[in-house]
Parts: sequence; structure tokens; C-alpha cells
Amino acid sequence: MSSYTIANEPGAPEGRTTEVGWDAPLSTYFLSAFEPGDDPDGDDTEVFWYGCTPAEVPTVDALDALLAKHNLVVTAPIASALVQDREREGRRFSTRPTAALIADLVRPIVDDAQQARIDAELTRRPS
Repeated sequence: MSSYTIANEPGAPEGRTTEVGWDAPLSTYFLSAFEPGDDPDGDDTEVFWYGCTPAEVPTVDALDALLAKHNLVVTAPIASALVQDREREGRRFSTRPTAALIADLVRPIVDDAQQARIDAELTRRPS
């Protein structure tokens, strides 16, 4: 799994951390932002998080669309690294012993296009 901290959107609160990366075990790119929380356990507060279900963000273009939604950009070196990370680490959702169970559990909360990508991942050989 790769992870890169990127610049926050203009006007974001102090302390926000925004990250992008490739999650090979879920076969998805991700984009997340967290802010320091007031919780006694010290847990941060989630602002947004995409790519936490299998095959949710399948391409860098899909990631770019999410970035634009939040007025965020990644530098060319990070965009290139993300592509290389996917090529190097592969797509490994289908290798998880619980992949079919996870696919069934997320079925009610994902759209048809994502479910089709998940089903395709289940039938592919790991890369």
C-alpha cells in the first residue's frame, strides 16, 4: 500500500491531513482527509474517505475526479508514482481469503458499476 500526503484544499482547517495512495489488497486508489479530533482516545475525525471498499476508485482518472470535487490536485510526480505503485503492487483483492465475503457484505452499499468491478476482481488472477 502506498500513501502520499498532499496539499490541503484552500481554506482547510489547521491540522488537516490529506492523503492519496494505492491499496493493493482492496484493488483501489484512495483519497482521505482527517483532522485532529477532540476524542479522549486521540482518534482523528474523518472529513472524507474514498477507496475504503474494493475497486471503488479503479483509475487515476477516477481519483482525479474525486480530487477535483474537493479542490485538490496531486503533483505530476505523485500522479506518476501512483500509476507505478499499482503496476508494482498489483491488484490483490482476489487473493484475500475473505474476498467473496467482503464482496457480499458491500453489495448493499455500492453502486452497480462498482459491484461489477468487484465481481470482475473476484474472477481475475492476481497481478
